[in-house]
Amino acid sequence: MPVTGRVDQEVVRRFAAGDDAAFSEIYRAYSGPMFSIALRTLGRHDTAADAVQQAFVLAWKASASFAPEADVAPWLFTITRRTAIDLWRRERRDVLTDDDTLVDESTPGPSLESAWEASEVRCPWRRFPKRSVRSFGCTTTTV
Repeated sequence: MPVTGRVDQEVVRRFAAGDDAAFSEIYRAYSGPMFSIALRTLGRHDTAADAVQQAFVLAWKASASFAPEADVAPWLFTITRRTAIDLWRRERRDVLTDDDTLVDESTPGPSLESAWEASEVRCPWRRFPKRSVRSFGCTTTTV
């Protein structure tokens, strides 16, 4: 049996009937391409391996509903892609809800008074007449 590639329809029929040996053959034939799909989607080897494992569990659970006359590869690749996307979303959601990475909303921002004082410190030239600013060799557009 080749490491990657197609399996014959008899193996697919046995897989759809729940045969463990057929499942093993399908795993050997398609785990490599499925890993490539997951890795391309997720970008990390460990997460891609998790996605492939979950995809095979889902495929095994749904094998009875698979039409044995159909090509198994697109079905497996779709399960893998969707599983990888779900893992990516779950990881993304975990990152966004991690308390260490969120801004503490209970901490107030700067007051209006402190923001005004900061703007006055940054732009002191606004208090002087334009003629005085020009005498220092500056223009209001460069300030």
